[in-house]
Amino acid sequence: MSVTNDPEEPRIFIVPNSYNPKGSEDITAVIISASPNNPPMTPLKWLKGPDSGADMSKGFSKLNIDGQEAISVEEGAWIVVDTPDKKRQLSIATLPSQNPSKLLMTGMSVAVGSLRFDR
Repeated sequence: MSVTNDPEEPRIFIVPNSYNPKGSEDITAVIISASPNNPPMTPLKWLKGPDSGADMSKGFSKLNIDGQEAISVEEGAWIVVDTPDKKRQLSIATLPSQNPSKLLMTGMSVAVGSLRFDR
């Protein structure tokens, strides 16, 4: 897998080396993006709100990322966590979100497990 950044948005893409952009219009990646937490909301409140687009009908689970409570939805394909200062929310998601490959879920697990916040 390789990591690239988006020059226009505060996000990075973790892309499988096997991804061929010429073979498909749909990107296959783990995407980590940051957005202002304004107005301040917990990850759960934001995911349940109208701006997230999350399908909460299948429920959610809570997990801990470097001391911060995170919410996992869509069978682990999307995780939202606040930074310790509560000024930003991080979204870590697979694309596609429906039936992501085992390789993407492994990349997602590695990204979430290695995330550390500067305190």
